[in-house]
Amino acid sequence: MEGIWLIAFVLQWILLLLLAVLMGGVLRLLGSVQQRLQLVAPPTSRFELGERVSDFELPDLDGRLFTSNSVVGFNQKVLLLFLNITCISCKTVVERVAELANQGRRLKELGWSFILICHGGPAEVKDLVTPLASQDVVVVIDGEGIVYQQYGIRAFPAGIAIDSLGRVIDQSTNVGSSWLYRVLGAPVPAHPLV
Repeated sequence: MEGIWLIAFVLQWILLLLLAVLMGGVLRLLGSVQQRLQLVAPPTSRFELGERVSDFELPDLDGRLFTSNSVVGFNQKVLLLFLNITCISCKTVVERVAELANQGRRLKELGWSFILICHGGPAEVKDLVTPLASQDVVVVIDGEGIVYQQYGIRAFPAGIAIDSLGRVIDQSTNVGSSWLYRVLGAPVPAHPLV
């Protein structure tokens, strides 16, 4: 009888070792699948590079109707920044644009028009864009998310850079300082912004 118990004991440990090796392989496979899925990021918008964006009309902070085609075609590129009042990263983007504007040059001197399309109520949007009060930035309110749906924006903050003809030249949902400086062609300050 002792021999059978010894054989059962050894077989149990062999099965546990095989199970551990199998679990290690499964976890490695799941890790590689996860890496592949992260490499294929979801698109920023429904527009492809080179495609012309559609026009929109939204109220600005003063309640006047702003049309996007009023800034297209004037030999200036346009940076559309899609922000949400509850998004902490969106507040950081506003601060980065304000810092960029305060580097001794006005934003228009960079050759760009800035349009901030903010999702939220007028009072909250005013709080969000306070650092940009005196800058060359158009702030419009998309309280119902109409343009977000029309453009297929899936995450906040998002940025779409368009040329003077309204065609997409770059876009990202990682709208940090490095993307802003790269797209705008602005020199990076001595103290780089995160």
